[in-house]
Amino acid sequence: MKRINYKGFNLDIGSKAELYSVLSKCLDTAGCKQAITINPEFIVLAGNNPELKSISNSADIIMIDGFGLAWAVKKYAKGILRYPGADAVSDLLKFAAEKNFTVGIIARPKGLSSPERIERAIRKLFPALQEKIWNEDNVDIEKINQENIQLLILTLGQPKQEIWISENKSSLRTCKLAIGAGGAIDFLTGAKKRAPGFFRKIGLEWLWRLIIQPSRIKRIWRATFGFWYTILFKL
Repeated sequence: MKRINYKGFNLDIGSKAELYSVLSKCLDTAGCKQAITINPEFIVLAGNNPELKSISNSADIIMIDGFGLAWAVKKYAKGILRYPGADAVSDLLKFAAEKNFTVGIIARPKGLSSPERIERAIRKLFPALQEKIWNEDNVDIEKINQENIQLLILTLGQPKQEIWISENKSSLRTCKLAIGAGGAIDFLTGAKKRAPGFFRKIGLEWLWRLIIQPSRIKRIWRATFGFWYTILFKL
């Protein structure tokens, strides 16, 4: 794995195996590390927000999640560049279950996946996992520390989850790794369906999402045409 700087953004380049190895090692070291998954929409948002860009660049692990961004930086490395958040979160939950770590999940109020739905999905997929799930409105730093949370997953959406982690990680006494999952938990619970493998392989996940959820058109526009305009003319 290597870190590059693309258009002012730090990115960690490597295969899924390499990135997963770094993530898992974080759970064996002291201090709370921040992992970020960056997609084209995030580039657009951070391109207009210096504070968010600074938070991103100072993260401990910065993974590419998005075909367009992976394609844009492909000259820097060969092989697999993307590590989608849905894959990273699933891999981390499996690792935590195997290591008997305690996982905390902060769910978005009125999100597609309620704390109860998340709990049911996790117990089905990872029955050995020790977890604590909160609604954002009912959790604070002290509660997280009292539960001895080692892996913390936020489903608050970008950029809110990244800002929250950056502002609070120094106060998380037991946490080893914090990551923003966005909609990855919704795939885990079945609240959303991932694009078929063919769509993911050729980079048309955005088209699949537009078909099944037309209300996302503004976000999809930002992540496609807005992204290319940003990297070509604004960064």
